[in-house]
Amino acid sequence: MLAREADGGGRKGLCRRFFFLGFAVRMKKLFASVAALAVALAAGLYAADTVTHVGDANNGNLPVGLRLADNGDSSYSVAALTGNQSTQNKTIEASVAHTSLAANSTAVSGLGKYSVLQFQLDVTAAATEAQDTGDVFIQTTIDGSNWLDVVHFTQLLGNGGAKRFIAKVNGTEPQTMYETGTALAAGSVRNILGDQYRVRWALVDGNANANQSFTWSVKANASGN
Repeated sequence: MLAREADGGGRKGLCRRFFFLGFAVRMKKLFASVAALAVALAAGLYAADTVTHVGDANNGNLPVGLRLADNGDSSYSVAALTGNQSTQNKTIEASVAHTSLAANSTAVSGLGKYSVLQFQLDVTAAATEAQDTGDVFIQTTIDGSNWLDVVHFTQLLGNGGAKRFIAKVNGTEPQTMYETGTALAAGSVRNILGDQYRVRWALVDGNANANQSFTWSVKANASGN
């Protein structure tokens, strides 16, 4: 009886030792993960925005710039995310035939937090006369009322057919000071950012027969924050 009790007590003690050993190993891994997180934070590998929760596409409830990865053995590791983790695609102007000589589209907002914007002008129809021209601009505003040209796409010709143009505005690049009345040449950009953007255009009816028409759409891809 005493031998069996001693043997049972030994087994219980051995189980307890294994339990506490496993607990100690898990705690050691946890402390290592916390230490890695602290090092990453100290290195400045984070931005203001946060992602959602562990297991989502960004791997955890951490600031953008960090990734919490489950190693599959009750431990976690922290690594810097690469590339732009925050992007947004927006239609600045839907496809429509433009016949007015001068006008602008309705402003689109919600892009103020991004530092880089790529604009695509997709011309699907331009089939009148070569003498007709179209100048398409992207505008933004700093004060909410005065609009500034930040992109002037390559000039369109009335018989130029379908074309696609790409322009990039990069808020991390320098921008020379200028007076707001200064015209922006065709094929040029200004690295000026805002929250709102719209399309402005100026058409010329070269033959004075009132048949100028250009069909296009403008989309934006915004990234970086």
